[in-house]
This record gives sequence, C-alpha cells and structure tokens, in this order.
Amino acid sequence: MAPLVAPPSSTVPQEAKKRESLRVFEFFSGIGGMRLALEAAILEHPLYTVGECTAVECSDICNKCYEANFSADNSRCLQVNIESLHIEKIDGQADVWTLSPPCQPFTTTKGALQKGSEDNRSKGFAHVMSMLTLTSLPPRWIFFENVKGFRGSSVHSEWASVLQAKGYVWEEFLLSPTHLRRPNQRMRFYMACELDAKPGEGRLRREIHTAAIPYALLGSATAALEDDEDDENDEGGEGENETSPFPAAVAPPGVKRLHNWVLTDESLKSDLGESNFAELQVPDRILSKPWAQGLSYVGVDDRITFCFTSAYGKTFHKSSGSLFHLRISRGKDVPRPDDMSSVHSGDVRLFAPNELLGLFGFPERYRFPEDMKMRHRFKLIGQSVNVAVVEHVMRSVFWRKAE
Repeated sequence: MAPLVAPPSSTVPQEAKKRESLRVFEFFSGIGGMRLALEAAILEHPLYTVGECTAVECSDICNKCYEANFSADNSRCLQVNIESLHIEKIDGQADVWTLSPPCQPFTTTKGALQKGSEDNRSKGFAHVMSMLTLTSLPPRWIFFENVKGFRGSSVHSEWASVLQAKGYVWEEFLLSPTHLRRPNQRMRFYMACELDAKPGEGRLRREIHTAAIPYALLGSATAALEDDEDDENDEGGEGENETSPFPAAVAPPGVKRLHNWVLTDESLKSDLGESNFAELQVPDRILSKPWAQGLSYVGVDDRITFCFTSAYGKTFHKSSGSLFHLRISRGKDVPRPDDMSSVHSGDVRLFAPNELLGLFGFPERYRFPEDMKMRHRFKLIGQSVNVAVVEHVMRSVFWRKAE
C-alpha cells in the first residue's frame, strides 16, 4: 500500500523507470502541494510515474520554497503572471494540469465580496480556460481545487462548459481533511477531469459529495495513522460540550487526536531556532483582549481545529485557525475569564509551521528556506492545498485505471 506522501526520490522503486513519465504543468503552483499529491498518488502505480514538472507561479517567495524542495533535474519554475503565457508554450507540453487559482473571488467568509469573474484575481484562471479552449493537444488529466463557494458560481459554469467542449468527463468532490481522519476543518471543492476515452457518447459528469465519499479509495491515508487504544470509548473533541457559550467545530467519528501531529518544544526549537520558536507564543496583550475568550483553543486530545488561513499568526480570530494550549488537553476544558492572560499567560501558542505542514499532508522532509520569516511561512501554508486530500482525489482517478 502506498504511503501517504512520496519518499525521497532515491527510494522510488526501480520499476518506475518502466512506467510512462507524466509531464506536469502546475498552474498557481504555490509551494508544490499539487505535485507532492501526484507523486504520492502514483508512487507505486503500475502504469505511470511523475516526469518533468513545470511550476507556473508569480510569487518569488513561493518559488523559493518550491526550488528548495524539488530537484532541478525534473523541475522548472516559470515566475510569470499566468495571463502572459502564450498557447505555444503549453499546447501539447503536458499530460497533467493542476490548478489551484486564487480563492478570494469565491470565498463565502463574512465580508467577502464574492465578485467571481469580475475580480481581477480571476484573470489568471480565465486565461487558463482560454488557453485550454485553444489547445490542439490538451492534457489527459486536469485536477482543480478551490473553496467551496466556487461550486455553483458563474465561473464554475463557464469552466464546466470549457471542459465539456474539449471532451472531458469529471468528478466533483467536497472534501475536508476530517474525511481522512485528520483533525482540521477545511472544506474545499475539487474536480478530477479526464479526457473521455469514448467521446461522442454524451456521458454526463459524475459528482461525489461528502455524504457519499468512497472510503475504500482512501487507502494509505487512513492506514498511515496509528489507532489510539481508547478510540472506541472516547469519540469526543473540541465542541462536544453542548452547554459551552463558545461553540466550536465538532469532529466526525474516527478523526485522530492532535497528539499525532503536535511536536515537543525541544523538537521545535531545534527545527526553528530559539527566536522563531519564541514567535509562536501568544502574547498577553492578545490574551488580555475581551475577544480572546472567543478564540479557538485546542489541546493534544482534541480531534478538530478550525481552518488555518493565510492570516494565521497575523490576525487572531477563530476563523484564521485554532491556538494550541500547552497545559490543557481539551479545548472544552479551557477556562475563559474576561482576561484570558490572568489564567493562561505563557500557556498558549500558535501551531508551528512544521506542525501545520503535517496536518496539511506534507512529507516530513519538506522544509522552508531557513531565512524565511515566520509570517511568510504561515501565509504560504494557509494558501496551500491539503496534500493528503488532493492525493485521495488523484488516487480515485489513477488507481481506477489500474484495476
């Protein structure tokens, strides 16, 4: 059974050389989450392996992370605005396209404008749709990720029309890491698109929603975590106290506890250095605010965290992500006086970037450049895809072909 994340290239099976190398174009590549998911999804596939990857990303910080984690032998970064790409550069150059365009035009959070195609940040994706329409040799597979609000938008309808016109069939997913037993609430919309092997038969798209997730396809994603001895007798998590004046998200059954991902102070200091480790501490000036009692606090025995966003560590609000309590094992047991600093001074910290990478399914070997500031690390993770969830989506396509 394939591991959750791909091992270093030196451990890739030798028989991989006999498989077809898939050329990949990663639009809006970020820090490489889509590529990691693909590598993990087909690591032991009998037919395919990952070949040359082209990452298209305008952010210099993202590209520094990408280049630090992927070999230049089979990778290249194009630091350009996607709108400037010409069709000649991409037509017939890839077997797989991955897309994770900006989510802000479709986000449903409070105060969001939801301007969709009228948002300037949608121009890059609009250009990708235009290029796909013009291709004479389109990719065989396209994998797409965005926020839940993308589904049902006018841009979603336009995208579906482009796919249908080019002869694709596809599946749509609404998935959260909690469906893979990971203690993080992050519902996202996914599409797995494939050129129809039998065009002209009028096959309709297939949709899979959270109520009908094919758990048999989860494979290594569920096997990768060891079971807790007392799981059967203790399914609680943050938010199980129905009388709490500070309700929180509730974990579905089977979600694993945070202790599987939380690192020791010694490990964090070794990895981050003393100064960066100190930045994790939530200061008393924050805890003393009246609104601090309404933040999301979790401990090692909790099974859910709020969605971590690019504002984590910069904006203190439960909608930007949960905070970790060092002394109390469950968030429901955290006392919430008017002045939280009077009780919890020195006991609350941010989740470290490498802990978040683990929750997001990144392999342990993944590293940020040592000189990268903490706020940039948090921002990049918050903007990334969840590797484990994307791997599941990709496995549902590639391993069906192997059967």
